[in-house]
Amino acid sequence: MAEGLECKYYLSCFNFIINHDPMACAGGTLFNPDSGMCDAEECNDNSGFSNYDCQEGALQNDCSRYNICFNTPNGTTLFQCGEDTYYHNGLRVCVHPYEYPDLPQEQGCTFNSR
Repeated sequence: MAEGLECKYYLSCFNFIINHDPMACAGGTLFNPDSGMCDAEECNDNSGFSNYDCQEGALQNDCSRYNICFNTPNGTTLFQCGEDTYYHNGLRVCVHPYEYPDLPQEQGCTFNSR
């Protein structure tokens, strides 16, 4: 679901990279974050965050590794950023240290470059 655009729009992603601008559901349909399809009858604006106990974002001991939470029990998956990058919790993407040099300190994590 595209944040701030209610359930009428969603984001298309591939390999955790957004492919296009927000896409609209056809007709009067609404995006369902549980099914990943435009099949909802009412808007459930949970912004894609898990209802389960899950710590999403950069790991404290290594900013280049991060958790993404899914709306299922035990629905967390650990990912690794590319070489010499670390995870930005606010943008929800991996970034280069020269773009955000203070990010590890701001997020309270350690950057272990490879």
